[in-house]
Amino acid sequence: MTAPPEPPPPTSPETDAATGAEKTNGLWRYAWPRYWPAWLFVGWLWLTAQLPWQTAIALHKGLGRALYHLLPRSRLIVSRNLKICLPERTPAD
Repeated sequence: MTAPPEPPPPTSPETDAATGAEKTNGLWRYAWPRYWPAWLFVGWLWLTAQLPWQTAIALHKGLGRALYHLLPRSRLIVSRNLKICLPERTPAD
């Protein structure tokens, strides 16, 4: 019988050719500004999960009402999609 193959030697961190910075593994690779909205959303979810249920619901209802008035284009898109998906429903439903 032959001996099992040896594991490969540990490698040094790779470097990015464009910036020369070391590429990292783990969550630090998501620390760049392009990921900040996602981190803010995760933080928001964590924060509201710590609140009592009724407080979290009231907070989200208020946020939903504010966004309803602040984002009219999205409101029209959602309305149209619901009319396509659920033609038997009335706008009051």
